Amino acid sequence: MKKTLLFPLMLAPLLLGACNSPAEKTTTTTTQTETAPAETTTTTETATTEAATTPATTGGACMDRIRADGLRVITSPDYPPYESTDDQNNIVGFDVDMVNALAEEMGVKAEFTGQGFDGLIPSLVAGRADLIAAGLSVTPERAESVAFTDPYEETINVIVVAADDNTVTSAENLSGKTVGVQLGTVQADMAREIEGADVRDFNLFSDALGALKSGQIDSMIVDAPVGEEYVKVHSDVKLAGEMDGGSKALATQLECTDLVAELNAALATLQGNGELEAMRAKWFTE
Repeated sequence: MKKTLLFPLMLAPLLLGACNSPAEKTTTTTTQTETAPAETTTTTETATTEAATTPATTGGACMDRIRADGLRVITSPDYPPYESTDDQNNIVGFDVDMVNALAEEMGVKAEFTGQGFDGLIPSLVAGRADLIAAGLSVTPERAESVAFTDPYEETINVIVVAADDNTVTSAENLSGKTVGVQLGTVQADMAREIEGADVRDFNLFSDALGALKSGQIDSMIVDAPVGEEYVKVHSDVKLAGEMDGGSKALATQLECTDLVAELNAALATLQGNGELEAMRAKWFTE
């Protein structure tokens, strides 16, 4: 059952949300270097490259600094397959591969830092990062604080329960049951709209999963790709129902219109050449 759909990337900026929150760590995952042309041809080659790769932008205050200092990316690496950490504590996942490919298209270097999900937007707004890449759902409320790129994915949400629980098949069955969610996520908002549900907030989705597996809670709500990953890795949980979802996008500071324009152009390139779909095939369970 395919739970995610790619969006046409030239849609207007939107609205969505999701994710997790681990301890702080920093991992540089991609280095994009620009090749210096030979001195005798610098002017011509540079002009040609810029004309081919730089989208038309008006205003914006961020790209000059990013080209000089690199793209500072924050994420919450506790939400596989979007982002997690490997055995060497490197931040890995679909979002990481995608942003690294976007950075390469833009000719900049991306550096990833992990932190708690509920602190991502405050960090971005405070100028401690240039970009959020965290399976972030677009919502009207978030769009008041950050600028979203074109969406790169549309997902639904799913209910995860213990494998031997046959009492839940839809959100209506969660009345009177405990529902685990992560602080600051759209799933937390959705759970609180379920009449009679006993919502339990966790700092990390992985903490909620642990509580579900140990019987401390009855269920949890996550994006479909994440639920499918849980079921693939943990035989003692299963998917028990579907809920509404939305679009996922990258987020920048509101004033970074130049960065948004470059990211959107690079996204369109990755979708057009099939690279984005190849990343989905690598990371998402079908």
